[in-house]
Amino acid sequence: MAVDVVNADALEAAIEGCFDRSGDSTVPAPVQAQFRAAARRLREQLVRLESARFREGTPELVAANGAVREANGALQKDLSKLEDLTKTVEQVQAAVAKLDQVIALAGKVV
Repeated sequence: MAVDVVNADALEAAIEGCFDRSGDSTVPAPVQAQFRAAARRLREQLVRLESARFREGTPELVAANGAVREANGALQKDLSKLEDLTKTVEQVQAAVAKLDQVIALAGKVV
């Protein structure tokens, strides 16, 4: 049986990107706090998912890995406009939610 895992490299890049934005003085303080909270949450999820294995093609894992890739893409764009920052935070939070679904599966035989 083929197995699949969370894309740890992409997740680590998202964590780093969120922490970078959380310390960026050009980002409004409330948005910095949102990035910091997301980075901490993603780091917790990475620790929980590092050793988890799933059946290849598990829909929740495929969706979560895709959401993390999208969040990374958004984090690497020029985020000089508040609306872009807000949209990026929303993309990161969507990735967090999808990873929560994967964590729920990690406790089951998948």
